[in-house]
Amino acid sequence: MWLTDVQYKNGKYSGILDNEPEYITEYKIGEKIEVDNSKISDWMYIENGKLFGGYTMKLLRARMTEAEREQFDAESGMQID
Repeated sequence: MWLTDVQYKNGKYSGILDNEPEYITEYKIGEKIEVDNSKISDWMYIENGKLFGGYTMKLLRARMTEAEREQFDAESGMQID
């Protein structure tokens, strides 16, 4: 699940659900939800075109062929170190 407009308060993150969850059916895209800090497995944000966090994405990208990486980089528009 990915959230936008993220805020942090009292040990929990809240935000607007930005994708349709694959396994969790109680939430719908566009809903404001709250997530306990202990439930977060990965995070990311982009600042000035550079990716921060996104460890799952970085791992998947590292497993791509060179051609796949080039296509991914061109389509994502992010700088990934």
